[in-house]
Amino acid sequence: MGDTENDANGLALVVDDDKISLMLIRTYLSEWGIRVRVADNAEEALNVLETESVVDIVFMDQRLPRMQGLEALEVIKGRFPHTQVVMLTAFGNISSAVRAIKGGACDYLNKPVERDQLELVTQRALKVARLERENEVLRARGADTGGFSAIVCQAAVMKTALERSRNLAVMDLTVLITGESGTGKELLARGIHDASRRHEAPFIAINCAALPEDLLSSALFGYEKGAFTGAANATKGCFEEADGGTLFLDEISEMSPKLQSSVLRALQEHEFYRLGSYKPVKSDFRLLCATNKNLEAETRAGRFRQDLFYRINVAAIDLPPLRERREDIPLLVERFLAQRQNGRRMTVSKDVMDALSAHNWPGNVRELKNVCDYLAALARDGVVSGADLPESVRNAAASHTAGAEGGNGDGDGYGSAKEGFERRYLEDTLKACGGNVTRMARYIGLSRSHLHKKLRKYNLSAETARAH
Repeated sequence: MGDTENDANGLALVVDDDKISLMLIRTYLSEWGIRVRVADNAEEALNVLETESVVDIVFMDQRLPRMQGLEALEVIKGRFPHTQVVMLTAFGNISSAVRAIKGGACDYLNKPVERDQLELVTQRALKVARLERENEVLRARGADTGGFSAIVCQAAVMKTALERSRNLAVMDLTVLITGESGTGKELLARGIHDASRRHEAPFIAINCAALPEDLLSSALFGYEKGAFTGAANATKGCFEEADGGTLFLDEISEMSPKLQSSVLRALQEHEFYRLGSYKPVKSDFRLLCATNKNLEAETRAGRFRQDLFYRINVAAIDLPPLRERREDIPLLVERFLAQRQNGRRMTVSKDVMDALSAHNWPGNVRELKNVCDYLAALARDGVVSGADLPESVRNAAASHTAGAEGGNGDGDGYGSAKEGFERRYLEDTLKACGGNVTRMARYIGLSRSHLHKKLRKYNLSAETARAH
């Protein structure tokens, strides 16, 4: 074992029983001014982590004597959460890489390790380790990690999503935000960026469903002068514009397979090519993605690349539809009307608020905002009138009232019948899958998080299914 003299660039621990691989990585790291400790098994590596004050990054082989690399990874992330772990393997495959990332590894490298790839991964990991430690200091001082002030809520399900978002904001992980259209996925992505260490750098957002393939490709990767007819000047793309900041790809499920391949390479290498150029462009960006589709189902159907799905699904946040967080509707109405007051005070009667709260809002928060803008424009003397409510909202309120008076929760009993069918279907399917929720989600085409909500709603569990 040994150290280099310069500790300005951090401390790394290399864990590998392959002496040649170990010494090669140690040599490269030392050349870059990084102090290096080495170990040939997991137990020795844990001892080093215990004795050193701060280890920024661990390079660990997946196959080790006695304790395997993935097992050691779990221990390291549990006891030293700010230490970044890069897994090494000579037998790389997608499933092992996914297990490593899901287990908390920040990246993985195939052996023999290439110098350029090692340098790129090392720079990223050291940066994340330092940012996480700085954030821990700020938290200890009571500093506000902010960035989410534009999101108002009191529903428990939404508070949980926000808390997870705050925790993920300080990490440089790729995040996949799921949820129906209009639930506020881009607003949440902006919050994550604003609460991150990249908040002073650009936040670049692009809707992948809004452009045809050729235009989307140019927008993402840029192009050189003369690359195509009308390309009068060289132009940067979104990946390049997001250097140092965050790139948000909305509706990524709508991207063509060809573009998915290009995005995968850009995400893996943090470099890409402008259209019409053979010179690679490097960019230090953080990627956030969003979709209103079930990407697992899209992957099984062959419409979305499996390897890209694994890359962007490192951390996921599911935003609930507005109908599942109705207690937030009054808060949102107040916020949206305040934005349109223009110095006027607006009054909303209980009947109007009840009508807005009873509506199912298929367009979610976006639809509610549009209705509030409409009501604000029609308000007379600062009073929002029930007569100005859109017909769909008035009908929902009438149906809700009739259901309450009838005592069955739904005026014509249709809702009750539908819920009864849904419960029986979920119960029978859960039993058929032997209580395996993951298999069940795959079978019926729902995300696991959405399925868990459904099961909780009907008080169904894997244990109950196995018991029957």
